[in-house]
Amino acid sequence: MYFKINTGTLPKVTFIGHVKYQTKWKHFERISDEYILFIVNGGDLYIKEGETHYHLTKGDILVLEPEKRHIGYKASACDYYYIHFKIDDIEYEYKNDKELDNMIYHNKSPYFNDQKEFKDFYLYLPKHYSVKDLNSFYKIINDVEEGAEDYYNGNDFHAVLCATRLIEIFIRLYRLILNEKNNKFYKKVSKTFFTAQQVKKFIESNSYRQVTKEMVVEKFEFNYDYLNRLFKKYNGCSIQQYLQLKKIEKAKEILLNNDVKISVVAYLVGIDNPYYFSKLFKKYVGIPPLEFYKNARLDKKTKL
Repeated sequence: MYFKINTGTLPKVTFIGHVKYQTKWKHFERISDEYILFIVNGGDLYIKEGETHYHLTKGDILVLEPEKRHIGYKASACDYYYIHFKIDDIEYEYKNDKELDNMIYHNKSPYFNDQKEFKDFYLYLPKHYSVKDLNSFYKIINDVEEGAEDYYNGNDFHAVLCATRLIEIFIRLYRLILNEKNNKFYKKVSKTFFTAQQVKKFIESNSYRQVTKEMVVEKFEFNYDYLNRLFKKYNGCSIQQYLQLKKIEKAKEILLNNDVKISVVAYLVGIDNPYYFSKLFKKYVGIPPLEFYKNARLDKKTKL
């Protein structure tokens, strides 16, 4: 579950602090009228909200919802920060990871777009998230501690400062989520892209031969249709089209630099049928190979 939050609307921080229980302790029962953000710095925090049980450890972040009963269900030593807040522009989004991935990968996330108006900058905050990168986690802790200092010292504009620090925490978390998902996505892309490029190199190295589907399958040990889809995705044409293009490029090179029969040129680029070769040549070049050859010779004489 995610919360869709408009970062152009500042939240109201009503309470912020830090507790550290070195002996076993269990959270009291409560129904709050505001959101509560828990950030666990150490130990174990066992909390139940409604019928859902959460076991939080270092790096875990949990958002408790208003009007929902929560209570500790097991005693333990723990060290955590808390922020109570209210915010007007927030929506519940029951997205699973796949749905959120699709939103991000299709550039529907504000992280990827040029946000011309700050008020339209939405982000997605997970109800429960584990920060694995300690450097990022300590930056979040620092934001909370600075917010607490503003709150308790009554510094000028402390309400606004606390609100902006909370928004900063939301943004840090959202960036971590996006980076994680993008890393997974690009690792996947890199693997398929590499495969497509290897097929491309294979075609270029064997364009003089009669490359069959069976040869490609044997070389890469993948289904041909799958390889063809990958190839087209990254190169804009099918394997067969690219092979034909490479053959015609090689044929043009031969015709420009050698006095040979069209049937020989066809043979040199791995095409047994001269008629088929001529038809294919015209398809890609616009004129038959013999006419291309004559034009090339005429150009050479003109330049002389």
